[in-house]
Amino acid sequence: MIKPTLILVASILLSTAVHSQFRFGTGIDTDFDILGLSVKGRYDFTEQWGGQVGFSWFLNSNNPSRVDLDATYLLTTAGEVDNITISGLGGFNYWNSGITGSGGELGLNIGGNISFPISDNLYYIEPRITLISNSAFFVGLGTYF
Repeated sequence: MIKPTLILVASILLSTAVHSQFRFGTGIDTDFDILGLSVKGRYDFTEQWGGQVGFSWFLNSNNPSRVDLDATYLLTTAGEVDNITISGLGGFNYWNSGITGSGGELGLNIGGNISFPISDNLYYIEPRITLISNSAFFVGLGTYF
């Protein structure tokens, strides 16, 4: 549990120092059975390609958590000045069930990211399928700073 958190914090700090194309985000994540709080960092390497790392902590009796490491690819833009972006994402996740002695599982992510501005804030909707032993469909909602 400590190692994924340290990796997330180090990735965010290094990405912030490296380039201004970094975005930090917070939000909620749910599979419609459990609700979680999430933080993420996103870095755009080029106009098309980017990467993001995220951590979600779920609010139920076991307090499971998930760490995501994803590549993103810009599929299309929309709006008068291309403010709405739709990106595909794919990568890996590490799921910790929160049950003592059960360990964690490594899985795959397949999904998308829709980012859109409202006033001065940039919001996102992120549907994803996590493919592990108990595959699930998650939806994340939040804002980038």
